[in-house]
Amino acid sequence: MLQFILEPAQQCVIGNCARMMPLTVSGTKTQTFVHFSKALKVAPLILPENRQGKSWYATSRLTADGKTLIVDTAPWRLDMLQQGPGKQITQIRLTRGGNKEGNQ
Repeated sequence: MLQFILEPAQQCVIGNCARMMPLTVSGTKTQTFVHFSKALKVAPLILPENRQGKSWYATSRLTADGKTLIVDTAPWRLDMLQQGPGKQITQIRLTRGGNKEGNQ
């Protein structure tokens, strides 16, 4: 399995993103690996999107140590949402380089 480091733009959309950031991203043609500096107890909800703005369902799982989220797709944009203490929602958006022209 060929794995490569991705350098997507990282944007804190809402919430306390310090709980999930900093992070690094790597991937293959079929999977994305999000590596967190601090372990998460619960996997975030993921919302993958292609360059045309279409979303789809993709499975994901948090590794046993809680520091790596494995997403079974390689989207152009990936939103991660997680509910924190006090039911505060955190949203982080990862977007691969380039613009929406061209395909995923």
